[in-house]
Formats: sequence, structure tokens, C-alpha cells
Amino acid sequence: MAENGNQPRRDFPVILSQRDEWWRMKASFLLTGVVAAWTWSLGAVELFQPDKPNTMAFAPTEARFVRLVIPDSAQSQPCIDELEVYGPEGGRNLALASAGAKATASSCLPGYAIHQIAHLNDGLYGNSHSWIAAGTRNEWAQIELPKMAPVAKVVFSRDREGRYRDRMPAWIEIRVSVDGTSWKTVARGSAFPILPEGLFREEELLRYAFECEDLTWRKFDPSGSLSRVFRQMDEMLDRFSDRGLGVSKELVELAELRRREVALQGLPTAATNRQELLFQARLAKRRLFLREPELAALARILFVKRHPFEPSHNYSVILDATGGPGGGICALEIPHRHGRLDTGQAKVTMLFEAGDGIARNPVASFDATRIYFGYRPSKDDYFHLRVMNADGRGLKQITDGPFHDYFPCPLPDGGLAFISTRCKARFLCWRPQAFVLFRMDADGSNIQPLSHANLSEWTPSVMNDGRIIWMRSEYLDKGADFGHTLWAIRPDGTHPELIFGNNTLNCYANGREAPGSSEILCTLVSHGGDLNGPIALIDVAKGRFNPQAISNITSDVEPHYHMSWARQQCFRDPFPISHDYFLCSHAPFDKFGLYVIDRYGNRELLHLDSEIGSMSPTPLRE
Repeated sequence: MAENGNQPRRDFPVILSQRDEWWRMKASFLLTGVVAAWTWSLGAVELFQPDKPNTMAFAPTEARFVRLVIPDSAQSQPCIDELEVYGPEGGRNLALASAGAKATASSCLPGYAIHQIAHLNDGLYGNSHSWIAAGTRNEWAQIELPKMAPVAKVVFSRDREGRYRDRMPAWIEIRVSVDGTSWKTVARGSAFPILPEGLFREEELLRYAFECEDLTWRKFDPSGSLSRVFRQMDEMLDRFSDRGLGVSKELVELAELRRREVALQGLPTAATNRQELLFQARLAKRRLFLREPELAALARILFVKRHPFEPSHNYSVILDATGGPGGGICALEIPHRHGRLDTGQAKVTMLFEAGDGIARNPVASFDATRIYFGYRPSKDDYFHLRVMNADGRGLKQITDGPFHDYFPCPLPDGGLAFISTRCKARFLCWRPQAFVLFRMDADGSNIQPLSHANLSEWTPSVMNDGRIIWMRSEYLDKGADFGHTLWAIRPDGTHPELIFGNNTLNCYANGREAPGSSEILCTLVSHGGDLNGPIALIDVAKGRFNPQAISNITSDVEPHYHMSWARQQCFRDPFPISHDYFLCSHAPFDKFGLYVIDRYGNRELLHLDSEIGSMSPTPLRE
């Protein structure tokens, strides 16, 4: 198994001198074994090559331990045939075992004599003298030098004999330490842009977001990045002008951007300058987008900071989810200045800190004076519902017992719908507890079931007519790919009705009515994993079982099916702001942030935390 590598289907140049080559390489790296390294600070593109030495240079640093961290890899467990460390002068490999250095690793694939940790620094190249990790994510290989020394370069390869090109790291970090306990990151490389860490300017964050967006869009829009941005800006200018908004300044700005594009043609520095022009054009489109008057509803946003759950099935999140503790319930305040939202001056307030526990799915009461959310103090505890004032004071737990209670949904009659395991049933596939729709009074009393299903249910919200719409699993006498449909019920538990689904090739989560239309906003999810995917509008006027009623409005993200599910470059938790604009959570790569999108394919970042995901956004307003 480990000995047989995937052979390349085509060759690529050693160096990418044109920025436009980036997507051609990235789209094919799984087939070729070639992975790009994106150096954020320089904006340069290099290659991780399986059959060549890959060099990560950095400022000289005194160290005793040097670690190559591999957060993610392409095509199964990562493989390294030699890990080399050099000082500022170069020339001598400090990592060799023959020189007294010691190799260690996070794990090693068992059962193969040719794949051992000791092969990391034995001085021999090739697959038959290599290390393969046991896992595919968050693995590392380490060299302990015989004594402290200045180090300035790490070199690694997968198979320098050129026989195998699979198992390449897709993302690496070089960390150094003097004692093996405290570590410093000195270099990073990735197949995608790297999210800035710690304190950074908004410009750096926007460059990251725009670059990720560009990479995903290029799969579906071969006309080119600038052409897409110009086209979207043209369409936006037409819509704004038709509504009486003044756009003369933006028309001049767009004309100047197009003039600059023409001027770049044929210049030797066109690739670098074109990339900067793309960034400036994307900024111009963002400034125009944030002028939309309907976005005033986003002045204050309620959301949760938490790590991804990553359950094996979408109905097992309370059983086998791996998401760690931390984060909490937050409010994002975005001022409105100079006629647009000013995200650069936005402020985040922590209303409830999760500590060692996990908070989820916050939602405000209709008058926006109270906030409901699910919380469990540790992974050994149950999720129970809590309520607090909109300023974070007056915290109170309103459910208890040996049950999971979450997905709170305030009702027009003053009650609260929620999802709970109080049905005391098991899901009919695999082994988790089922959880279905309940309701109670606002103080936690008078708990009653609204659903009598014995499967599982999620994401309730209130429709314009006062009914509750929610996702039901109907994984009975049908396949998993079309077993999660949208239903509605009156708050008193009468008249349950199928809204959309049943043998249509998708599963539908987070259903919410879009104002001024017959459409339902939702996430297209799969049977496996968490509730991530593309965002869609379903026009139920076209029929409850009609696949043509579904419009994917984030079309650079495709739906997943069965046990495949999106962990990155995906969307979740949509909330309609108006007929055309929607709040949601989006992972431009692997970290979820808060975005506003529209039905025309535009998206703009509102908030992104480099340390933890930001999810479940709703406007914090009456």
C-alpha cells in the first residue's frame, strides 16, 4: 500500500514566473503531486516538488530543535525521505544522524520497514528510505541537534529518486525551539494563501480573503479574475443606478481600472502589476458593495466563536464531534461612515465566554432584549439552553436533565422552540441519540414535543406567517443523499407540512424565508459531517419536489453527497437581510468568518478571527 505512489499525468515547470500559472497548478496538484507554497509576506509563488529539494529559508535563529509541521497533506499521509537543516553559511547538513542529530516524529505508519522515523536524517534519499506519518493532518517531523546552533534553512523532499509523487505536504510550518517546549514559527508555506496571525491590518486580511475567493472562482469562471470583478462591478453599478443611488464616482473608478489593465498588456512586469491591479479592483468593488443601504441592518451582529465540530455524520454532532472548547457568544458592531459600512473600525464584544465549554447557535428574542444559546461546560456534559440580556448580564440556565437541548428559536407567541434529545429515541442508522423539535415557555417551563419523529431534526426558524420551518431527517425507505428535507409546523404543534425536498438530490439545512419572495434560503449539506456547503435559494413556487427550484448562489462551491462533506472553502448558517442580501458564515480556506453575500455571486468579509471560527451570525436588532 505505502510503496505504490500515484504517478503524474503531466509535467509542470520548476518555477512559476507568471501569477496566472497559479490556478493551473493548484487545480491539478492532486493529480501531479506538485503543491504551491504561498509566501504571504512577499506574495510570491514557489513549488513544493516531490522529486526536488524544497527549501524554506528564514532569518538565522539559535535553536536546538527544528520541527517541520504538516497541518494538511495531499493524497493520504505525508511522506518525507529526508529532512535537512542548515546554518547561515549553508554547506553542512546539521540534521544528519551521523553528526549526532536525533529524529523524532508525531507518528509513523506501522508495518513498513522502509518507512521509519530514523530515515528522516539517515542521509539517504528515495521512497525506500523515507518516513510516512500515520495520519493526514497535524503531523510533524523533528530534528534535535546535538547542541545549540544558528539555523537558517530547512530542506525536505518526498522522493528525490523521482519514482513517487503522491503524499506531498499541502501546508507546512517550520518551528524552532531551544528547549523542545517553547516553539517559534519561522516559516510557513501552503497550497493556499496563509491567514495572518495575531495583530494584522485589514488590508492583509482582505488580501487573504480575496486570494482565496479568486482561487475557488477560477475553477468555474475561466474568463479570468479581472474580467469577473469588472463584470460583477458593472452589474452592481447598473442595479444601484436603477434604484437612484449615485454611482458617478465609481463609474470613473472602473474606467480607470480598465485603462490600467490595457496599459499592462505586453509589459515584462505585467504579472506582478496585474495581481496588484486585481487587488485594487477588488477593493473598489468592496467599497461599492458596502454602500448598499440595506446593509444598515448589519450594524450589530450576534454570533458565536467556536471551533468546528467535525462530526462523522450530520446527526452525530452531540456524540463524536471533535471541536474543542473556547470562544463564546459575541456581538460585532460595524459603524456606518461616509455612506458605507466601515469594517475597518468594527468592534467585537464578548458577551459570554465559553471557557472550557462550548457555546452554540445564539439567537435574539424578537425585541432583541434577550439572547438564547446552547452551552455545555465540558464535553462530558449535556448541552442546555441559557438566556441572558443583550448586554451579557442576567445569565440564567433554563433547561436541565440528562438531555441535549440546543438550536433555540424564539416564537411570536413568547415561547421558545428548540431541538432536544428528550424524545428518548435512537437514530435508525448507526448509534446516536435522535433529537427532534420541542417547544417551551420562555422561562423553560411547560416543555412539549412539537415533532414525534424518531429520527433527527435541526435548525428551526420562524416563517413570515408564524410557522416554524426546520430540517427533518427522513432517512427511512430512501437514500441518505435525499433524506433531509424542509418541513413547517404551527407553534402549537398542528398542521405539519413538507415545504421542500423528498427525492431531490440534496439535503437542506438552515432554511429561512427570504423577504419579498417565495424563496427559502438554506445550506445544501450532505449526510456526512457538519452543516457546511454552498448557499442556495429554493423557489418553492416551482414545486416542492422540483430540482429546478434550487439555485446555488455561491456557485464556486459545489454540493457534497453521502459521506463526503465540506470542511473548508464552504458556507454555513445563512440569514436573510433582505430580498437580495444574506448574512452567513464562510470559510475562505479552513477558518470560518462572517460574510455578507448577495444573490448575484458577490461576497464581502465582515469579520475573521485567525484563532477560532466565527459562526451562526444573525442581526442583533428588533
